[in-house]
Amino acid sequence: MNPAKSLLSVLALLSLSSSFLPAQTTTPSDPKRLLVVYNDSWPDRNGNGVGDSKELALYYAKARQVPSANLLGLKIPGTSRSIGGSGTKAWGALHDLIVTPLKARLKKLGTTKIDGILLCYGVPYRINSLSAAKSLRAIDHLIQVPDGLGTKTSWGFNGWWTTNPYFESSPGVGTDKGRFQHSLYQYRYQDYYLVTRLDGFDLEASLDLIDGALYAEKYGSKGQGTMDGNAYVDTRFGKKTDSWLKSNYPNYPGYRTYGLWDMRMAYAKLWTEAKKIPTLWEPSGKEIGETGAKFTNNKPALLAPDALLYFGWYNYNQYHDVWTWLTGSVACDLNSNSIAGFDSRTATRKGFLTKAMERGLVAGAGVIAEPYLSGHERPEILLYYLLKGYTFAESSALGDPTLWWRGVRMGDPLYAPYRTGLKRIKDTNKPVARWTRVTARTGISATLDLALVRSVTSPELGRATVAYGTTPAMSQKLDPKKGHHARQLVPIGKLDPKAAGYYTQVTWTDPAGNATTLPPFAMTPRAFTKIDVHLSGPASIQQNSLLPIRFSLASMPNLWNLKTFAIEIRQTLPKQGPWIDITGLALGIASEVAFGPEAESLLFQMKVPFPLKGSFEFRIRASNALGSDSQVLPLVAK
Repeated sequence: MNPAKSLLSVLALLSLSSSFLPAQTTTPSDPKRLLVVYNDSWPDRNGNGVGDSKELALYYAKARQVPSANLLGLKIPGTSRSIGGSGTKAWGALHDLIVTPLKARLKKLGTTKIDGILLCYGVPYRINSLSAAKSLRAIDHLIQVPDGLGTKTSWGFNGWWTTNPYFESSPGVGTDKGRFQHSLYQYRYQDYYLVTRLDGFDLEASLDLIDGALYAEKYGSKGQGTMDGNAYVDTRFGKKTDSWLKSNYPNYPGYRTYGLWDMRMAYAKLWTEAKKIPTLWEPSGKEIGETGAKFTNNKPALLAPDALLYFGWYNYNQYHDVWTWLTGSVACDLNSNSIAGFDSRTATRKGFLTKAMERGLVAGAGVIAEPYLSGHERPEILLYYLLKGYTFAESSALGDPTLWWRGVRMGDPLYAPYRTGLKRIKDTNKPVARWTRVTARTGISATLDLALVRSVTSPELGRATVAYGTTPAMSQKLDPKKGHHARQLVPIGKLDPKAAGYYTQVTWTDPAGNATTLPPFAMTPRAFTKIDVHLSGPASIQQNSLLPIRFSLASMPNLWNLKTFAIEIRQTLPKQGPWIDITGLALGIASEVAFGPEAESLLFQMKVPFPLKGSFEFRIRASNALGSDSQVLPLVAK
């Protein structure tokens, strides 16, 4: 037997005991050793007086107790997520806007007194660099070694990527790389930094990544004080026995390149099993959620409930919406655009991680464009170090083979769900609503914009479900199944534009099962920028029978802006009469009254015996400072 291979086999076997267990006992990186970078020119889109990028940085600094001196505001004009242009124009702008002020702050703080750099929502993440080939780069990757970026007109390196000095190629074999230290991990005597990002479609999506990490560390993945849930591994080159995976790790005979990486991912299932995490493995080449996919326990791999950890491949340009991500979940899917489009709600080619974070994933490492196999984050290595108690910043850096390429590591850099000594408690708090709004009305659809109160000391996330209908019974139910967030956008379709309005009620449920049901509110389905009035009822009734009419009134920005409002009736046959104001009567006997969530609308019913006979018209009309609207409802009483 080959002595070298024999030695590796022994080391592989030992990796599940002495090398892997027990978990890392040292503490995670000190928040004083983290530099938080934001765009001080980014707009204040929520109107609270603070730019959204800065607001994210301040929230994170408060949550993790990062010193104020460790916050760096960059002056980057515009709202593009790219450094504009190409060639020397873009490269010069990168230096002027990011690299130069970054290096100045690092020098002021002490270049080796900072281990990590966190980029916040609003800081650009991509650039077309000086390279003629494969010029698209992730800014996150470039600034890992700020002193290696040359000048405003020239590269500081060869134009392609190079090896990350902190990359661990075969964890568990020999001596693993330890906690990050500048003295041990440099690139050509230049300081290397752990670069991560908190980002998303908007500020609220970015904040959810922080709150998800805080919640998992304080309460656990289901709010019960423990990290419960499943680990999923998805490989492509077939099933092997545990003994074969152990005895041949890390150099599997007969496997090269893709197959070798595949077997190493398969081997990593032994690490989750050693931590007693229920592990499900799909090895066939089908993706989890794809027809024909099957776990090694012979059960169909069509659903992925209670997903806590995921490592595998190859979901290029696809996301099978079968995953239920637990709070605190971490994932890495190796494919050619694994985190593409994370900054856009409407991107047509969203990466797997982008969609997963929309569904509640808290952290993941991927790429924004084709990395080639050797340039992508290694899922099993990120997993290995996370399970050993390392921070997400360390774990994702250890699993990233490259410098100056296309990688983005998305999540709280200090998140360490498996660190030794972490004490959790059970979540007993009910979610508290921050706002409930109705947006994007089209008549046949509307979107609910829902948010919970955020707190860095008592983090809270929830899943919103909605009951709605044209009567207070609200017989229609909607569960968007978007995971747990502190803010959710819930689209509601197939609405009736002729309905006066909809009664609507929202229930928030947090990961622990604590639920808060909000009072019912009125929802006007029709789009309006000034004022909207509507009434609905039967076209005909029998004389002396009950007449039910529903009235809706909506005013921008709210009902306090009304100037006039009237409900009127007139007879049209056998003879047309004058309009008679019945506003007082209608409001006096109004039932099933509901107001819009921000007092922008009113919905109620008038139900009264109608003693008259003939043809009639009911009219509702209103005006505010912006305009006026009216509607007439004909009625025949037989």
